[in-house]
Amino acid sequence: MSVELPTRGQLRAGEPVAFGLLFDAYAGIVYRHAVQRTGDWATAEEVVSLTFLEAWRLRERLLPEGGSPLPWLLGIATNVLRNMSRAARRHREALQRLPAPATPDLTAERHRRLREHFMQELTQPRTATRAGSRAAAGRRRSRPMLALAAGIVAVGLAAAGTMLALDSTPETRPAPILVVQQGDSGAVRGLLDRIALAAGVRPAVTVGTGQFLYIKSNVSFMVIEVGAATKVRLQAVHTREIWLAQDPKRSGLLKENGRTTTLDPGGPTNEQLVGALPADPSALLAKVYADTKGQGNGPDQEAFVHIGDLLFESLPSPQVSAALYRAAALVPGVVEIDDAVDAIGRHGVAIARTDEKTGVRSEWIFDPATYAYLGQRSYTVRDVDGIPAGTVTGITAVMERAVVDGAGRTK
Repeated sequence: MSVELPTRGQLRAGEPVAFGLLFDAYAGIVYRHAVQRTGDWATAEEVVSLTFLEAWRLRERLLPEGGSPLPWLLGIATNVLRNMSRAARRHREALQRLPAPATPDLTAERHRRLREHFMQELTQPRTATRAGSRAAAGRRRSRPMLALAAGIVAVGLAAAGTMLALDSTPETRPAPILVVQQGDSGAVRGLLDRIALAAGVRPAVTVGTGQFLYIKSNVSFMVIEVGAATKVRLQAVHTREIWLAQDPKRSGLLKENGRTTTLDPGGPTNEQLVGALPADPSALLAKVYADTKGQGNGPDQEAFVHIGDLLFESLPSPQVSAALYRAAALVPGVVEIDDAVDAIGRHGVAIARTDEKTGVRSEWIFDPATYAYLGQRSYTVRDVDGIPAGTVTGITAVMERAVVDGAGRTK
């Protein structure tokens, strides 16, 4: 199902209907971006609400001409994430009334409720208790990075005039520009079948009720500066460690770039993410389509992204792992890439799909000999809002997966 997109003129004019369409098109992407950065569904929902309200307040900064507004929107989301402690307080009470989700995606019901909350904020009268800047924006209403994360996540293309980063690290490097390969749609099913066969015979590892799934990765995401000329850089490759509790009543943990974040209880467990998935590829893909209906930039792209999310930070059984790969082979538009490189320089073969609306290709990278999962990479396949084709927007490498007895433990 395609989603109608508003024009930049409608957004700059502050038309509520246009912002409703913007929410429908991109709320799921913003949500996944926030979940990936925070590991916490409740915080991610706060980010969604705050991002779209800030987008409405800053609507006149959106350039009149250009392509998709997603880069601008994700730039705002990145700033919201960096200023979360002060900005989110007035939304927490409303969001806590929503029941906890069972999956890392923004379900149709939660999308509807968050949209209602956003539209109420947008259309209700400005009151004296609101910030002066928002009240001023309301009086002007009659007139209005980061692209995608490494396979999962939204990683940025830009907010006007602002250097954006996903965390506090100042270290960056020039974003590599790749030669965009054509991709082979004819060979991809055979490759995915070989990957599935290898995954299906690996030893099963179970996460016990009181245990944690520990995943250590090396990651790098894009930083953008928009001014007279657009400057594109990548963060220095850095370590990301996450501990996901199998008991939904226990807190998880996220460590990245010297920062440690406690993940609130109630987030999705490994069992909730992959434990109940069917081992039949067709049934699994049907469930993925149902769970992601109405989200993102079309059902096929959303299905590919959803499966990629599960591959990055979960631990499916060998049977479900094999089914995930065979289900991916049934998604239209998936291709094989002969040579791809992960965040630590390992070369492999890749399974890829391009989001035709954003022009960003997402790759899952595998060892060419053992077909073990290595990591993900994303890059533009065409010029996007001043970002040249081939620009890497995010890259990861999974270093370790383990089951441990406590958050913070690695063995």
